[in-house]
Amino acid sequence: KTQLQAQFAEQLKQPYKTFTGSSTYGAITFTYPNTWSSYVDQTNTSEPINGYLNPGDVPGASSNSAFALRLELVTNAYNNILQQFSSQITQGTVTASAYIPPKMKGVANAQPGTLFKGAIQQSGSTSLQGEMLVIPVRDKSLQLYTLSNDYLNDFNNTVLANLTYVP
Repeated sequence: KTQLQAQFAEQLKQPYKTFTGSSTYGAITFTYPNTWSSYVDQTNTSEPINGYLNPGDVPGASSNSAFALRLELVTNAYNNILQQFSSQITQGTVTASAYIPPKMKGVANAQPGTLFKGAIQQSGSTSLQGEMLVIPVRDKSLQLYTLSNDYLNDFNNTVLANLTYVP
């Protein structure tokens, strides 16, 4: 029964939905489960894309929820974002490795990003575990992350596996 419920839950996620960002900001595109809802703000010039994706309803941005997926295109330099994780890497609470999304391999000018795994965000005295991909996209930085190990399978096998952008 448990196995059938898990299979059914996976089937409900299809067909996948597709997010496509503005061509002005690199035409960032990825797929995500059909059972997820999204809220994406693309009106702020200092953060051209600010998105929240979650199964069912999307809680408020200030709810401190562990969203299934967070999407941010920020004006911070790629190297500055990497520097923010240096102490966590030294302490061993976060690991970092070079990463190029599978669909971007061989694309001209596509630079590798960094995939962080571990305690990627602090919420008060609690460390939120998950994974975060940071990629330079033109003069900005794309951050895709999940703050819950419950969504790692979808993050890696659906979102990152289908991520594309114009470098």
